[in-house]
This record gives sequence, structure tokens and C-alpha cells, in this order.
Amino acid sequence: EKRFLVVRDPLARLLSYYRNKVELLSHPRTYSNIYVDILMHYRPIRWFLNFDKRVSAFRAISYGESMTEGKNQRKPGEDNPYLDPPYPTFREIVSAVISGWRDNHIVPATQRCGPCGSTQYDFLLKAETFDCDLKNMFNLTG
Repeated sequence: EKRFLVVRDPLARLLSYYRNKVELLSHPRTYSNIYVDILMHYRPIRWFLNFDKRVSAFRAISYGESMTEGKNQRKPGEDNPYLDPPYPTFREIVSAVISGWRDNHIVPATQRCGPCGSTQYDFLLKAETFDCDLKNMFNLTG
């Protein structure tokens, strides 16, 4: 019995997460609270003194969701600093990851299944070269 693990380049995985989950807002209800927190903590807002960050960030995220769902929601007040864009930027997501934020889609393989410890794998396949790696694995195992 041979064991194999498929891994993906961490930067490609992070970019794929951003494009699918953030830019396309593919699961808005799942991620809206996370995005509100990321906007509040990683988007520098210096020119607004008296505003509720959480409410403004939530309104921006809700507006972004409505745009992806094809709803005609009225744009929140022009003085909302979180509307440009109404979701976290790639830089803000990277800042959150560097600070320790994790999501199942971006957790490194070493933290997900312990490949360096408990399980001994016979083959390591890369998602980027999966077809070639799979053929090589089958050729080696007969």
C-alpha cells in the first residue's frame, strides 16, 4: 500500500483563495464577519474620526455581496471609507495571514495533516504538475 500527498504552492493557494472567496464573494454569508474584521484591522483609515468601524465595514461588505448577487442595493453613504473596494484587498488578506489569521483553504499542508511527522508518504505530488506526477507515480508502482 503506497501513500501519497498532494500539495500546492502556498502563494498560488493564497491567490486562488483570494480570487474565489474574496473577489467573487462566492460564500458571502460564511465569510462576511471575517471580512469585516479584516477591513477594520488592516485597512488604514486616518481621515475619519467619528464613525463606527464595524457598522461601516459591514455595510460595505453587504453592498459588495449585493453586487455579486445581481441585486440593486443602494450604495451606502459616500463617506464610508470601506467602499473602495467593498471587500478586503489582496494586500489586506496577506497582512492578515502574516499576522496569524488562518482559513481552511490556506492552511499549509504541514499544519493540516502532519506530513513531516506521523504519516510516512511514499510520494509527494504537486497540484501544479499533478498529471505528470501521477503518471510517474503509477509508472514507479507498476
